[in-house]
Amino acid sequence: MTIPSSVSITSEKFSVKAYLYNIGRAIGDSVLVSVKHKFPSGSIETLLEKRIAAVRSLDSIGLDVTIDANKAVGNNEIIVSIDGDNRYDELSETNNSITKNIYIYANGITPVYPYKYSIIRNPNVTLVGSTSDALAAESNYIMELDTTELFNSSSLVTKTVKSIGGR
Repeated sequence: MTIPSSVSITSEKFSVKAYLYNIGRAIGDSVLVSVKHKFPSGSIETLLEKRIAAVRSLDSIGLDVTIDANKAVGNNEIIVSIDGDNRYDELSETNNSITKNIYIYANGITPVYPYKYSIIRNPNVTLVGSTSDALAAESNYIMELDTTELFNSSSLVTKTVKSIGGR
């Protein structure tokens, strides 16, 4: 399973990708797959529960998880399980579930200007952002500007700005 190790609540969502492998004999027409989100409070929300075509060798599922800012700040767990209804006999059931942690932090920064994916012709643009906590103490914030969505080009510009919350 791939998920980010941490994300800000200002991101609004994050992606989960789970890879399903079958190294044994494939029988039956479908198998139950579930994805659950365990919040810092211990409460669990089912994000996905459905039957998929039986995995003959390799398959994958992916979904975007919406971040609930009221419940998700702190250490969260994403749990992906296959054959949760134990429909199939197996030599070992211990590899039918995986849990990964993701830390969702509250003191992030949201870009205000320029807008996401903006094309800016002026080389002297001022980057503007707003913290998710308007009352946050003074802290360092990292802002990046790039010509690619992956922020990995040779044009990447990274600046650290010291500011109080709200701006």
